[in-house]
Amino acid sequence: MITVRPLLPTDLLPFLSFYRRTPREQGLVGRNNATRSLGLTDFAGIPLQHCWIALRDGQIAGITAVRPGSTVDTWQIERFVCLPDVQEAAVRLELLRRLCESAAEEGVQRIFIRSHADSPLVDTARQIAFVQYTNEILYRHPHVPRVVGVNYLGFRARRGKDHHALFRLYSSAVPGSVRQAEGMTLEEWRRSEGWRLHSPRRGFPFTDRRRDYVVGENGTIFAWLQIDRSRRSISVLVDPKAEISLEGIVEFGLSKLNTGAEALCLVRDYQGGLAHALEARGFGPVAEHALLVRMLAVWVKEPRLVPVRA
Repeated sequence: MITVRPLLPTDLLPFLSFYRRTPREQGLVGRNNATRSLGLTDFAGIPLQHCWIALRDGQIAGITAVRPGSTVDTWQIERFVCLPDVQEAAVRLELLRRLCESAAEEGVQRIFIRSHADSPLVDTARQIAFVQYTNEILYRHPHVPRVVGVNYLGFRARRGKDHHALFRLYSSAVPGSVRQAEGMTLEEWRRSEGWRLHSPRRGFPFTDRRRDYVVGENGTIFAWLQIDRSRRSISVLVDPKAEISLEGIVEFGLSKLNTGAEALCLVRDYQGGLAHALEARGFGPVAEHALLVRMLAVWVKEPRLVPVRA
């Protein structure tokens, strides 16, 4: 029989036993695009109220933990590890069920999973109403070349007053099913982008790590480029109706990264043109990720949200 309960401080010894027997990699993908792995420091680092363990015959058979998502009413699954045995699928299912029940009790509206596309967690999540709303491919350039004088598209730094134009770009470039999962309204989008917390003029958050650039005219933005120097990544969003060179955008992004090391870029399944532009500039695909969401609230006739029990 499998039982699931929150992790307790007294679980240290069972956790150590579980750690020695389980694979380190979990199939989940972190914010730095690396595969999440279970470490000994996780026992102290995971908030106990957001961590659950599956027990079988008195021993830990699986563990999962969440962190707050981009908004206060969302969770992102941060850890998910099970012992590789004949009951692994059942353990995964029970952990996910308990996690969803706890989320509903706390008023969480959405739970997100970001994992490798071939992870068994994807199929298990679909059994309990998780929906794969998009997938993404991680592209990598092994060695950023020296690129100079490539701002022929007219990029400028993003300004604080750009949020309405950027939201219109987001609404035009991103399919409705994805926006429904990640943010349909201007307010939801602003929170997920961190507009309440950080100033785009001072970096995200208040450092030189991230820089945003846009191309547009007359109050309309056609292209949005994000440069994350610490993660050596670029992110691109372009109006599909705009006649603009995607290769030129990629070139400009590379010019803002230090030469010599790798560069990364995520491409979602609705960004086929970007994939071709990256490949033309020396990038190649290295991993495929599945993005899933479980909605714990539904829209009703009156303008209010009603939590749905798992």
